[in-house]
Amino acid sequence: MKALLLAAIVLGLASTRTVAQQTGAAAIDALTITDRVAVEVWSKATQGQQPLDPKTPAETEFLLSLTPTERVGAFRFKQRCIVCHGRQMSLAPNTWGPILTKTSVIGREDAVRGRIRDGSARMPAFKYALDAGEIDAIVEYLKKVDVAPM
Repeated sequence: MKALLLAAIVLGLASTRTVAQQTGAAAIDALTITDRVAVEVWSKATQGQQPLDPKTPAETEFLLSLTPTERVGAFRFKQRCIVCHGRQMSLAPNTWGPILTKTSVIGREDAVRGRIRDGSARMPAFKYALDAGEIDAIVEYLKKVDVAPM
């Protein structure tokens, strides 16, 4: 049953990406996730097959509190950024890039957008992989993040 639900979500997201390429910003709302089970399936799909930690139910609550644009940003961040900018599953705080939270983004939104778009000597540019709306969504999501995502 879970595999069937995951397949439906994956197919739905794949078709949503096609719609997003065709209709632009209107398709962002198609990625809206409001069902707790769907959020948990999505989290497992993006973070591996481990179940959500029952001691930290805030992840699900946090995702459900986001606007549709911020949810797109969370999804894209987990796809593109978390490998270098998120906490790793180890005891040592080891990341390639800086940990990104609202304290590193608020007041510097344009600089963050530019860095995502154009990259740097240590960071790849995403101007061909993410459109301006997706970059804006990532920035909006990061403005809500209190602690380093994992």
